[in-house]
Amino acid sequence: MSIYVSHLIKTEDMQSILDKYNVNIEIVNFSSAMILDRQAYHIEEFNRGLEGYLHNRSISLHGPFVDMSPGSPDKEIRRVTLDRFNQCYSIAKEFKAKHMVFHSGFIPKVSYAPEWLE
Repeated sequence: MSIYVSHLIKTEDMQSILDKYNVNIEIVNFSSAMILDRQAYHIEEFNRGLEGYLHNRSISLHGPFVDMSPGSPDKEIRRVTLDRFNQCYSIAKEFKAKHMVFHSGFIPKVSYAPEWLE
């Protein structure tokens, strides 16, 4: 079994965990649209903070989730969602991520299931 530690904490705290345990990294930093809008800067900043920790561990990347709705009946919402997912996918390739996590955007009792699935 592989264990991934989510980088939802300060980089110094993450470094401490990675020094102590042989765990993998889930990068959450690029799940924010504001970060994706300045992705080159944030990729460099992330690499600087965890340099030396990325090459011998499996990486998972958490995709954007706030305001994302891949099953929306509104084609423009779906288009923006796909654009953001593709931005994150390109970052995942850069980090050689083995996994990506996306939320479906399906909200029980709110989303209309047949239309959402289509």
